[in-house]
Amino acid sequence: MFGRVLNPVFNSVQGTIFVSVIKAASALTASSALRIDALSRDPRCPCSEAAMNVLLRSFNSTLGERTVAATTAPTLQAIGKKAATIRLANDLFKLYFKMNQIRLCATIHSNIKTASIPSYLDLYPKSEQCAYNYYHGRHYFYADQFVNALSTLERAYALARPRDHKQRKMIARYMIAAAIILGKFPSDVLLARPECAGLGGMFLPICHAIRLGDFRGFRRALGDEGPDPGRKQFWIRTELYLILKLRCQILLWRGLVRRAYLLTRPEQTGMRRKGPPTLDMRNILILARFLHGPERVDNPLFLGEGFHCDEDSDTDSDPGDDETSYYGLRLETVDVECAIISLLDQGFIRGYIARQSSGPVLVLGKSDAFPPVAELYREERFPEEDIMESDYEGGPFSAHIASAVASGGGNVVRLSGVKPIGFKG
Repeated sequence: MFGRVLNPVFNSVQGTIFVSVIKAASALTASSALRIDALSRDPRCPCSEAAMNVLLRSFNSTLGERTVAATTAPTLQAIGKKAATIRLANDLFKLYFKMNQIRLCATIHSNIKTASIPSYLDLYPKSEQCAYNYYHGRHYFYADQFVNALSTLERAYALARPRDHKQRKMIARYMIAAAIILGKFPSDVLLARPECAGLGGMFLPICHAIRLGDFRGFRRALGDEGPDPGRKQFWIRTELYLILKLRCQILLWRGLVRRAYLLTRPEQTGMRRKGPPTLDMRNILILARFLHGPERVDNPLFLGEGFHCDEDSDTDSDPGDDETSYYGLRLETVDVECAIISLLDQGFIRGYIARQSSGPVLVLGKSDAFPPVAELYREERFPEEDIMESDYEGGPFSAHIASAVASGGGNVVRLSGVKPIGFKG
């Protein structure tokens, strides 16, 4: 009925009077299509695909509306058919995410921006604004634009009513995940809110592991190891498992190097040295092997000057033992060097690698050798998407990333494909 009756009527000159009908029919069409496909268990989701095509025609019809009043303060009634644009966009987003067609969201965002709707977005009901910012933030999140994702999700979180615990919790999951990737951990005040009940037990172990560079603890937090299989199912169900696992690897290495420095710095060992602080690569290797393996050693504080690490010796582990494995392989000095080179190249650590007779040494900057992670992120732009920028500054994490947005920084690159950059002889 939607495609055969409502769309032709809505496309007519007098279609503005059917805005409320179109909005109600759009919500009913999207929810019904999703329910039918869920009951039929057809992987092709034919009903959802048909609903997408119908709703997209209505959405495009609203964008062609030319009856917007030329006033300084337009009202929702004065913008004509565009009063239904955001509701139709939200229902399309719901179908796109359900069908794993997230890339199509970019076209919707681009069309909305071209139609100048963001300039009067506050005219729409707060419920529609909240849903739009939620889907927009998730699109940023999956496009690896985490600063914009966090800012947009914070806006959605603020627009949601405090008593809508279910909706706020759904927003908070992705908001906290984006903040963690930016190196900002949730506060106790945020996690104590009713809508965040249960989230602290899932996210705090990840924060603790990143702070200490504890790979073993991170695997437990994601549910890859440990007695709780429900943890991994939670991350998979919320579609956060792969993003956290991939994006937090560089943060874990940074935390590991920082931890090795704190354990071996001159103030800790009672030695006085001139010049910039240095860190023996062997010490990083020892700590990395310990934090990758199972809990066998009672005390990890064994990083002394007299400790000798023989890279070619296999006497510390039995054949087939996974004591110091790194993705199933024994962790070696070259693996540590590659990780540190990536940290240096991306700016997560300030310094360089120097070659000495005793082996490679990490020379750290005299000041701010471990800069805040959020300052290193600069949003990548995709010309073909032309999506909107986000500048919301009222959320629980905004104060932490304001300087990051202002200062820019280098693009964040994954550890794969690392080139030998950062050496100084």
